[in-house]
Amino acid sequence: MNWRTLVSRLASGLKTSLAGESGKLRLAQLFIVVSALVELGMLSFLKGTFDAYTSSFLMLLSGLAVGFAFLYLFYGKKYALPSLSPGGRPGWQKILLSATFLIGFVIAAILIQKEFDQFVIEDFYTVTDGSDVIPQIGILVDRFLSGEFPYRWIYADDWGFNHHLFPTYLPLTWMPFIIPDLLGLDYRWFAFFVLAASFAACSYYFVRRSTDLLSALFLTALPFIFLIALIVWDHEGMFSYAVETQVVGFYLFLSLALMSRSNWLRAVSMLLCLLSRYALVLWIPLFLVVVLIREPRKNAFLIAGLLGLGVAIIYGLPFLSQDWTIFQQGYDYHTTAAFASWELQPWQQPDERPFALYKGLGFGWWFYEHLSGTLVEKVNAYRQFHAAVSLGIVLLSGVFFWLKKEEMDYRIFLLGSFKIYLVIFYNFIQIPFGYIYMVPIILSLPIIGISLLSRPATQLERS
Repeated sequence: MNWRTLVSRLASGLKTSLAGESGKLRLAQLFIVVSALVELGMLSFLKGTFDAYTSSFLMLLSGLAVGFAFLYLFYGKKYALPSLSPGGRPGWQKILLSATFLIGFVIAAILIQKEFDQFVIEDFYTVTDGSDVIPQIGILVDRFLSGEFPYRWIYADDWGFNHHLFPTYLPLTWMPFIIPDLLGLDYRWFAFFVLAASFAACSYYFVRRSTDLLSALFLTALPFIFLIALIVWDHEGMFSYAVETQVVGFYLFLSLALMSRSNWLRAVSMLLCLLSRYALVLWIPLFLVVVLIREPRKNAFLIAGLLGLGVAIIYGLPFLSQDWTIFQQGYDYHTTAAFASWELQPWQQPDERPFALYKGLGFGWWFYEHLSGTLVEKVNAYRQFHAAVSLGIVLLSGVFFWLKKEEMDYRIFLLGSFKIYLVIFYNFIQIPFGYIYMVPIILSLPIIGISLLSRPATQLERS
């Protein structure tokens, strides 16, 4: 057989495998997986491969590709959502799947401990280098446990850093760490356990819907593949200097809850996100409108009521009622920090560009280079653009849903639009810290799982 015959047969086989609905499904699945890997790679194994400009576009476009391809896959109801597999699995399969999860957990734990060893915290008040994220959380926890009001200025004399800071974290960013504080555990391990719990929920969701062992094993290992890649190619101390893995866990729980019809599950998981990293705040009205249209109306009102009650009990009564300005003060401080991040850092040379803007994350560099005016004016313009584009994608998503609501399962729309919204929100944020990008990246996991477990729909399922 000569090479031309071989190529011809391969091409013929590929054409046959991609023919029909099953072939289109495989192609869409492959596109989603590759796009998700590119997005993951821009924060890990591909970081530094391209210049800052190209990297920013690849991060944005790959993330959007995952979300839009997911919506496109299920548009027209040609493919059915994965359903619960009939019957249970044999005992040996359960053992094998549990062992797969445990092996992934242990490998990730060993690798992440090496990250923790790079930044040892013995006393939050005496840390003098690295990030102030964990020290700030520690001081808030310490104040709360001591009966002090936590939301007041942290002055240079109060800790090892030489700057003042007004606490910017909402209660569920720091209050969960009361648990490891009382137990004497490293906060970062607690955050890791929250993420691992969300991985367990993710694996459980897909294992119950997998009809074959191979797909179940792959989807059980996939979350740890993503995490291990982020740890191994961590260039910024994302795991040693921060506890974003807790927030990532919250958002992954919410993404799974979106596929549920449980009002309590959706409300609680949404509250965890809203009162920690409140990036989803502009997307919540879209969620409530969709639920109002596609489910009994009482569901939307109940979820909204639970969210309002939770915010009041956790944030309003204990903290805001004592000082209604604390949220605005935190927001103002965050804005001031954005100005500082757009300047040259003390260790940079005068002819260099601001380090934070040229790491291949976000588009602040475009505003920095192309807008005229002072630095403050450029940051404010970028901030206004960020708000406009975030609100704009929510409005466009809402219009799309209203026009095409009969063409797609509304839960698919919610998950896909959530992914797209978060990609937009994070890729145009003013301070592009690497660790915050883990949220939209990890949200690709349920999208990959649902896509891989879907199948061509029957006529009855389409109707």
